[in-house]
Amino acid sequence: MITQHRPKISIITSTYNCKQSLTKTANSIREQSYTNIEWIIVDGASEDGTVDIIRENVDITAYWISERDNGIYDAWNKACKYITGDWVIFMGAGDCFCHAHSLEEMSSKLSDMTESIGIVYGNVYQKNKKNIIQFSYKNVDLNTLAMGRPTLPCHQGVFQRSSFFKSTNPFDSSYRIAADSKFLLQSLKQTNIHYIDLDICDMEMGGIGASAKSILKLMNELNKLGHENLYSLPIQNKIKFTLTCYAKYLLYSVAGEQFVEWIARIKRRIN
Repeated sequence: MITQHRPKISIITSTYNCKQSLTKTANSIREQSYTNIEWIIVDGASEDGTVDIIRENVDITAYWISERDNGIYDAWNKACKYITGDWVIFMGAGDCFCHAHSLEEMSSKLSDMTESIGIVYGNVYQKNKKNIIQFSYKNVDLNTLAMGRPTLPCHQGVFQRSSFFKSTNPFDSSYRIAADSKFLLQSLKQTNIHYIDLDICDMEMGGIGASAKSILKLMNELNKLGHENLYSLPIQNKIKFTLTCYAKYLLYSVAGEQFVEWIARIKRRIN
């Protein structure tokens, strides 16, 4: 039973030609035991029936729009204007909550957060098409480095106070892949972050960065974050990061998503 003090949670999803994936996300939201939520969808003028799926789920949708946009972060900026919740989470089409009580469990934790904590995150699992966990993302050490920047939690498991999204266009849409990293890094300069060991999201393999071309674009964008003084890397780390990106680019060019499967198998054997 939901008590009055429980926070309202805003879920934001951007979509483009992802009919089947959006159906999975909609079913996941529909089955949540926690109902003090709003789902905001911004679609980029899909032509594959995605809009039909949105219309079929209008009863669980607070606001939706379908029009051409300039990518995922432009869509997120549009969605932020309609946030009325206390906390916000961004989920992609195809991402699902781990179980029916994910938001119920997290909401009770969010209601206990002091004002000094503006970011709360839980566990995220990346699964392949056979529903097998490839990677697990849990508590992170913000003082370590990953992919040429400080280690950050996956946005599918991150809840941020809605006050962070009051500005016009909170996400820098000049980035195509790393604007969420930029936003989180900027937010961490203003607030504290807290990890809670709860299973929040199962995310699909793939996504905006899942191609050989995207690996190099991500490298350039993360370097750009460094140039904007959001963090600094020792020279040895810069060299290692650059070489790693080019190695991944070559392997991804040859093996595609199979490369990700190989990496996952190696990590499972090591662990």
